[in-house]
Amino acid sequence: MSRADSPNTDGDDGLRFDHERKTAPEGIIFATKPAFKARYIEVFHYHGSLKPLIEEGELNETNLEAWLESGRLAEGEDKPREAQIRVLLCQIDQQEPGSRRLPFDSSLVRCLLLTTGLSRYFWEVMCENYDLFSQTDGMNLPYEFQMRLKGGPEEDLCLGATYDSFRQVTHVVIFVSSVPWMGADKFISTIVQGVKDNWTHAWHPMLVPLLVLKLRRKGVADSLNLKGSAPISEATHHVLPATEEEDYYRLLTSLDLLNDSFAAQVLSAIPRLHALASRVATWETMMEASLRIHDPLLKAIDLVIGSPDRVHSRKPGEISSMDWMVSGVAHQDEERYLRSLTENLLPVIRSKQRMLQGQISLMTNLLAQREGRLNMSVALDSKSLAVKSKRDSNSMKIIAILTMVFLPGTFTAALFAMPFFQWDAPIGEPVVATRFWIYWAVTLPLTLAVLLTWFLWTSDIWPRTREYLLDLNNKLRGALVPGESRKDV
Repeated sequence: MSRADSPNTDGDDGLRFDHERKTAPEGIIFATKPAFKARYIEVFHYHGSLKPLIEEGELNETNLEAWLESGRLAEGEDKPREAQIRVLLCQIDQQEPGSRRLPFDSSLVRCLLLTTGLSRYFWEVMCENYDLFSQTDGMNLPYEFQMRLKGGPEEDLCLGATYDSFRQVTHVVIFVSSVPWMGADKFISTIVQGVKDNWTHAWHPMLVPLLVLKLRRKGVADSLNLKGSAPISEATHHVLPATEEEDYYRLLTSLDLLNDSFAAQVLSAIPRLHALASRVATWETMMEASLRIHDPLLKAIDLVIGSPDRVHSRKPGEISSMDWMVSGVAHQDEERYLRSLTENLLPVIRSKQRMLQGQISLMTNLLAQREGRLNMSVALDSKSLAVKSKRDSNSMKIIAILTMVFLPGTFTAALFAMPFFQWDAPIGEPVVATRFWIYWAVTLPLTLAVLLTWFLWTSDIWPRTREYLLDLNNKLRGALVPGESRKDV
């Protein structure tokens, strides 16, 4: 009896259910009212038929449980099935830190686990925050493996699969939140189409994970835009148009660095280059993680190839050991080819990273050169201003010296020209008039008033006096009317 068909008595059905409390595993959060949309595809191989029967459709909270339990022959079928694959693809919300929220309630999850044979490891893998591939030792039935793709904040995918060699049934469950190299909806549609296109080996448990890794590599390669202009040039073409290497120096030296529009273009290009650099770094992380997955995946294919030797009995019409071996070898070849493509893509990604760093350094250096030229221009202007100021200062010194030379004589002439002096008075009469004191009585107070006005105008005594008066006014108002707000006077 397979694990999927055995009664659950020890709680190790992937949820560690306490049958009285129905508690969920740590990190898994169930929906109280399930609401979701999913897709499925099934491929049935029949003895004596050249083509399989392929069924696909949409699932929701109303018909998922019925589909999971429909492992029997369809109505009107009288041919034994050689093999079968059942794939469930469901889009869920993004992973929260340390937890995973499912759109299923506990009864749907229980039905999913009992039908597919997935264990608790699938849920533990789903809560991990990095790429991984894990599998059972292959000695227990059904054979099970899990694959987690989490190469960046925008990538969130988890795959679990089991193969029951007694019933010749492969179950694949995929929960996907987002894939940056392809939208989640398009990813689901592409996987469904890939299973249909590879119907000759669709029953093999390694088909779907190979399809996922193939789509991941193709998505990254398409993002790099290897067949056309790279996105790097799109971020800088308005700043540095494409040119030959020998003309590059001439181009840089001819740039108008002091032009404000050029500076705005450079400043707008730098954030785009940094965003591209971050994206390319994520692509590198994804491809390195894919390479780490390829080794255990190849071992898993080897392990699955050997599983027919452990099957105790076979019915007439079931897939032969030779057919099983041929499919396994085909998947081995596909896996090695995909690994070589991934290995060859990594140097391209790293070269793009170096190009991006070079472009960022160039943009930064151009801004530094602009700053240097602006500082040089300001320094030259300051020098010219200092020379002119020095000339004005020398002129003012000359004017001051001339004023000092002529001011005493001017003052003396003006003083003696006043009517207070009678220079033609007879001998014995006073030359200075008796009312000469009036001049000093008017001049000295007026001079002091002018000096005092200048002092008050240039000092901060007025603001301090105004602040003092405001504070005094508020204190008086507060004493008379408590709680009144401060108002300017």
